[in-house]
Amino acid sequence: MKIKRLGFISKKTEHAGRVAKDAIAFLEKENEKKGFDLLFDAPTAKYLNLKESFEEKEFAKKVDAILIVGGDGTFLHSEMVYPGIPKLEINTGTVGFLANLDEHGYFDGLRLLIDGKFKIEERMKLTVDYDGKTAQALNEVAVHAKNVSRLVTLKVNSDVFKDTFAANGAIFSTPTGSTAYSLSAGGPIVFPTIESITLTPICPMSATNHPVVFPANHSFHIESLDREIMISVDGQIDEDVKSLEIYKSKFPGKFIRIYEENIWEKAKKKSSI
Repeated sequence: MKIKRLGFISKKTEHAGRVAKDAIAFLEKENEKKGFDLLFDAPTAKYLNLKESFEEKEFAKKVDAILIVGGDGTFLHSEMVYPGIPKLEINTGTVGFLANLDEHGYFDGLRLLIDGKFKIEERMKLTVDYDGKTAQALNEVAVHAKNVSRLVTLKVNSDVFKDTFAANGAIFSTPTGSTAYSLSAGGPIVFPTIESITLTPICPMSATNHPVVFPANHSFHIESLDREIMISVDGQIDEDVKSLEIYKSKFPGKFIRIYEENIWEKAKKKSSI
């Protein structure tokens, strides 16, 4: 697959901006030989003082893939705004679990991208329905009390799992999100292409409330029995809710993979930061 129209998104920081300008200069030089369109979303173009850009709806229609310069938060925000479009991240952040390129020595990776020497890896996402609204999560849906320092009694029902427990909250994560918030809360690392949903209680009162990995075809109904609750969806949406349903999304995220990665080695490397 050759990319004819490559979208470009940068985090709005001085560091990411420097890397973005270098990447743009490299891509424009390559464009003279390879012939592809480099398109910018409006916030990126404004931050980098570029002349031509596209608003969200038009940008989403025009691009075949998106190159992201930033950290995992930038990737997650881009996936929420432009779901389903294949994405590749040049990591300029601290963690970079979602990235396939590092800010040092990424030119060779971009050459392979332009030449179509990559694969697209699909990752399952979650759908969360709450109070008449719907959102999609690539990493996780976290449920907690509005006052995050207080315990909340959560009632969780699925096809085979019915439990009520007191904790600071609960995280429902995808395999991709198993190395994010869930891992910090004591959850397991799950190979990213396995389809499953992990429930990780946050600081539970009972020692018997351990993380549980469920088949991806399970759905969950969650409500609070005592306090008002909030949800956080990939750290991008934070809203008060009364109850919610979580289940596998019909629409996967699409990762551009130029280099093969060992998730276990990556986790060990990132955990030492």
